[in-house]
Amino acid sequence: MQTLNAPLRYRFDDLDQARAHVVRVAERAFFFFRHPSLLLQPASAVQMEWTFQNAEPARMLHGTALETVDRCGVWMELHDTRALRELRSIHNVRRHRRMATDLPVQIVRERHVEAGRLFDVSAGGARIAGATGLLRGDHVDLRLASSDDPAFFHELGKAYVAWAEDGEMGVQFDRLDSSSRTAVIRLVRAVAASWASALESRHPAWCCREDGPVEVPLPEQLMRIAG
Repeated sequence: MQTLNAPLRYRFDDLDQARAHVVRVAERAFFFFRHPSLLLQPASAVQMEWTFQNAEPARMLHGTALETVDRCGVWMELHDTRALRELRSIHNVRRHRRMATDLPVQIVRERHVEAGRLFDVSAGGARIAGATGLLRGDHVDLRLASSDDPAFFHELGKAYVAWAEDGEMGVQFDRLDSSSRTAVIRLVRAVAASWASALESRHPAWCCREDGPVEVPLPEQLMRIAG
């Protein structure tokens, strides 16, 4: 069984092919991860990277496992609606590789502390869910939960808001803060180590012919919603 919250990687030919495999039911988005040995407990968190044969930049997605189909793969619900909406328009302008993760983080601004989730990170910045009331250009201090004691948060460093939308924000780390650089590098190395053992799969060549994608039937719970 795949480790809880372990990263997954799926490779498509191009963006159109990826979007064709996102199944929408009642304003929710679902994806079937094909892999004969993938087993996930229902409701377990999923971190996933979509990569593309035509060298388009990778997409980071998060979701929840719904149902394992024996020797086929896992149906999961996708939560990254912003990533899906921008799938056609994102351009590869980042200097550093982004990697998906899911870690508790505290956002501190003017002595106000707010809880969030660190959804992806690179040496230059990060995407954080759970932030409210922040605007582009705002400065924040970030604290990351300790791997030894989740109740303890240590300083990740200073950052400023590059964008904020729908309860998420993108931040850029303060490159002039030496203590921040040290903490960020340590975090990036730890996340990279987890991705080095990611379970990988590839869009099958026999799929997506003239009649469209060949999907495994939806779980019964979703069939009831769709009907």
